[in-house]
Amino acid sequence: MIEALTTKPLSGYPVRLLYRTAADSAQACDSATTDERGLFQMGGRGAGSYRLVFGPAHSRLETSAEVTALATDTTILGRFGVPILKLGGAEAFSSSEVQQVAHERTVLPLRYPKDLMSYRIAGEVVVRFIVDPSGHARPGSVQVLSSTHPSFTRAVLEALRTATFDPARVGGIAVPQVVQQPFTFSLEARR
Repeated sequence: MIEALTTKPLSGYPVRLLYRTAADSAQACDSATTDERGLFQMGGRGAGSYRLVFGPAHSRLETSAEVTALATDTTILGRFGVPILKLGGAEAFSSSEVQQVAHERTVLPLRYPKDLMSYRIAGEVVVRFIVDPSGHARPGSVQVLSSTHPSFTRAVLEALRTATFDPARVGGIAVPQVVQQPFTFSLEARR
């Protein structure tokens, strides 16, 4: 199994096998995860129609392919391309849709505002932003959800401009992910 645009093998990617019954319903019969080469192996119920479902269940990543087994011991060899990077205009994925969530590569270079430090003022800023596959906060994606002071907000926005992240991954492929993160400013924590 490969990512359709990059043609890179998808490793650690979930695959489910459903048996198509005569009543045109589907019954789960096996599941697997792809190996580092993007390969997987599953057992079915013999001759009949099957549906292979790729990706996490009930997510925007889920895609499928129909296959037919002609005999009980049929081996189906095929190359399946899964379009992770061009999914229906998806701007970014949530943490529940990825296999590996984006996280800070190093400690965020957050500077305590001097004007607030001298008054020993503590506070918090909560932001939502997109971490691109490059490992940086996407310019223009940062939304301030709450802030106790504009100086704290400026410090967080400044830090996000230079911050680096390990990007989210799906099947080993880096993808954009929405991150919501609180930043706490406390003089007690600085001691």
